[in-house]
Amino acid sequence: MGLSAAYGEKSLTGYSYGAGSGGNTTSTGVVIGATEYTIHTFTGTGTFTVTKRGQFDVLLVGGGGGGGGSSNARAGGGGGGGLQSGTIYLDANATVVIGAGGSAPTGGGGGAGTRGNGSFVGIGGADGGGVGGLGGAGGSGGSGGGGTTVGASTSGQGNDGGLSSATSNQGGGGGGGKGAAGGAGASNGGSGGAGFDVSSFIGGSALFKSAGGGGGSAAYGGTGGTGGSSIGGNGASATGSVAATTPAANTGSGGGGATYTGAFIAGSAGGSGIVFIRYATNRGFTTNTPGSTKNGYGTATGGSLASRTIGGVNYSVLTFSSDDNLVVTTAGLFDVLLVGGGGGGGGGSHAYAGAGGGAGALVGLAATTTVYLSAATYAIDVGAGGAGSTLDETPGVASYIGSVISACGGGGGAAYDQHGLFYGGGNGGSGGGGNYFYGQGESIDETFGNDGGTGNPGASGGGGGGYGSAGGNYSGTTGGTGGNGIDVSSWGTSASTDNIAAGGGGGGTGAGGAAGTGGVAGKSSGTGNAATSAGSGGGGSVGPSAGGAGAAGKVWVRFRT
Repeated sequence: MGLSAAYGEKSLTGYSYGAGSGGNTTSTGVVIGATEYTIHTFTGTGTFTVTKRGQFDVLLVGGGGGGGGSSNARAGGGGGGGLQSGTIYLDANATVVIGAGGSAPTGGGGGAGTRGNGSFVGIGGADGGGVGGLGGAGGSGGSGGGGTTVGASTSGQGNDGGLSSATSNQGGGGGGGKGAAGGAGASNGGSGGAGFDVSSFIGGSALFKSAGGGGGSAAYGGTGGTGGSSIGGNGASATGSVAATTPAANTGSGGGGATYTGAFIAGSAGGSGIVFIRYATNRGFTTNTPGSTKNGYGTATGGSLASRTIGGVNYSVLTFSSDDNLVVTTAGLFDVLLVGGGGGGGGGSHAYAGAGGGAGALVGLAATTTVYLSAATYAIDVGAGGAGSTLDETPGVASYIGSVISACGGGGGAAYDQHGLFYGGGNGGSGGGGNYFYGQGESIDETFGNDGGTGNPGASGGGGGGYGSAGGNYSGTTGGTGGNGIDVSSWGTSASTDNIAAGGGGGGTGAGGAAGTGGVAGKSSGTGNAATSAGSGGGGSVGPSAGGAGAAGKVWVRFRT
């Protein structure tokens, strides 16, 4: 989808800026460098109304992760929400979603906080921040949470969390921020990673977003880590029994970790995200020559190349099935399609049924997604599928094009571990199937996929959600049917049928759930079926076996020839 701009129309990048309305505040006449912009700021979910189609610069910050809870100290700080910026093309109104911050850890000394939620414009977005570790590993996210194993960041969106002390009852690591990794914990909590100054994008004085939360202090004595850039939450301090501070709304910053002094000293929730949309209003030029069939599209190499004719228009389609580089040799517009890795199917360490894994998010199909790329090299990362598990739900990994756009992984199917604990289906592009006790996973956005199905206590797991339909619910001792995938060949991915992004069937003690279109069935014994179509979830099985692995994602980039 490209804009046939009128010759001579103003543009800064070889293609015309659009115009629009919406947001909580609108700033006009903002001069950055030699360019004047109108900037729309969204602090809550809403609609950006396109009054003139064209390109728009966007900066998105996801919600910050909640701080870690504390049963023996070493509570990590929450990671800052992912921060992404780039230029997109819009010819229709776009829904803007502001990600909520992750929740604070619960009381009683043992509860954990939660990961932050992503922020989105249409179907491209920034990940939420990772949750701080509960005396253990930090959660992954835009920036990772602090923990005994650091929470990993999403490439290009932030930094890893800091290490918590290896000694029990000591300080937690700080959450990562967009500007720096979190600090290590010792007797005091590690400091939160620095945020990012967005004034380069919106003008005005320095304004930081996406900082990490400080780790909680050692038990019975010590000071909590300071939040990054003075906007992340400070970790709780045993000295003086000081609770963690909560980041302000719309900072996209991580919460502070908890601590323990014989009583639980609370950690804090993460701060919600924010989205900025801008367009130039005063100067530039166009390189879109009248009569050109390219209509502002660029040229690139990488992956495997195929020529396709779609709706009478000739395209070059680059397919990336593994990590690679996209080399843009001529700047311009590119259509993109991405699917994240599928979630792993669930199994069990006892004779209980796990659930099917959910499909990875499919970005760029519901509405063609066109981005502007400068002449440069962009890292293509293809998200791995989640491993089948008996221990916990195992999500798929996000796929992304540099820091321009990403598609999150699918939620893992519910599992039953060796301690007799049930784990619910995970959230993701499509949700993993559930068990009775903790429920199915949900799609983080209905344009990405669908929810998983529900399960029966121990006897049968729900089907994982697919892009084409939700996962099926259990029926007695039969697992739920996996959600349908979808044929994406009309986009140009293949010359023949190309079903991807299906959910896995749930495991069942009587029978596994059936496969959805493009997916795999669940099983009643043995290792679950591994998914084979891009971004699809693995099948569930019954303990003592593991569920099947999810399939890796895929990335496609096309341009007119």
